[in-house]
Amino acid sequence: MSTATVATSGGSCADTTPPTVSTITTAASGTKKFGDTVTITVTFSEPVTTTGTSSLLLETGAIDTAATCPAVTASTTLTCTYTVASGDTVSRLDVQSISALTGTIADVAGNAYVAANGLPALGSSGLYGANLTVDGVVPVAPSTLALAGASDTGVSPSDGITNQTSVTVTGTAEAGSTVALYDGGLAITGATGTASGAGAFAITTTLAAVPHTLTATATDPAGNTSVASAPPLSITIDTTAPTVASIVRAGGAAQATTGATAPSFTVTFSEAVSGLGAANFAVASGATIGGSAATIASVTGSGTTWTVTLGVAGTTGDGSGTASLGLTVVPPGAATTDVAGNALASARSEEHTSELQSRLHLVCRLLLEK
Repeated sequence: MSTATVATSGGSCADTTPPTVSTITTAASGTKKFGDTVTITVTFSEPVTTTGTSSLLLETGAIDTAATCPAVTASTTLTCTYTVASGDTVSRLDVQSISALTGTIADVAGNAYVAANGLPALGSSGLYGANLTVDGVVPVAPSTLALAGASDTGVSPSDGITNQTSVTVTGTAEAGSTVALYDGGLAITGATGTASGAGAFAITTTLAAVPHTLTATATDPAGNTSVASAPPLSITIDTTAPTVASIVRAGGAAQATTGATAPSFTVTFSEAVSGLGAANFAVASGATIGGSAATIASVTGSGTTWTVTLGVAGTTGDGSGTASLGLTVVPPGAATTDVAGNALASARSEEHTSELQSRLHLVCRLLLEK
């Protein structure tokens, strides 16, 4: 051990007393989350010089984490930095033991700091007295994101298609965490909620009538934020009602209409619809139509294209060449919708004329009504 000579009134003596730690303090307070840093000051009984980086091991839960202390020269203090690691959790931060400070530390006389039993008793330091809580446990990402049943108006109650712009998103997350929604990776203003004690959450937000890709994060009370949920929830908001794009006489307008060749029409919609039936169509008979009333015999098709065939058995014209039948598309309430649940917007019919032939003299006419 190196020594230093100290002059006194009675002569001189050698300094053989190793430095000791007087206090361990911090100005930090409250709760620290994953990634936060805490500055800890270790004060010695005399100036010390350290070689390289010293280490102060802290009690941080299942796995203890060390604060690092950069080298100093002839200083009475070491300034150590603790960075909260993932998984660190402790209700009151303290050193791991009274031997927790290690490194090459010596006073100016060369007396080495003795790590064994070198620190204040556990629970007695200023660090412990700061009552600093550490929570480095990051929540798991929210899961099971879905549109609430009342918000999903699509063909399937879980297809993510709706005609509502105010929608409710449900899912599960860490109990008590704050859940935030993102659209395409960007936070949705005001779209936050709190997970219940059972972990369930429901967040209502307003979205534009376009497709959306939603994710969520969970932030615990300490401020730890999870990664975004995966897979994302895809939502399509469609508020546009389907319309009739065209009605065309099958076979062309000049096709003859007879008792044996009932007229049929191809009805095309602006988008795929479902729920079409005979109730969606009406036959408007002209004044010179006689015999049995024409009917809607069949409605077949899917998506955007449907075929409507009239029943004209027993229906007659007057032979004047002006007898006519009209076909009108009628929206019966909300029965006929697109995949988002938007009801057919309006009635429509168009006019087509055919040559008169055979026993049944009919001009097929579809009246334009919008």
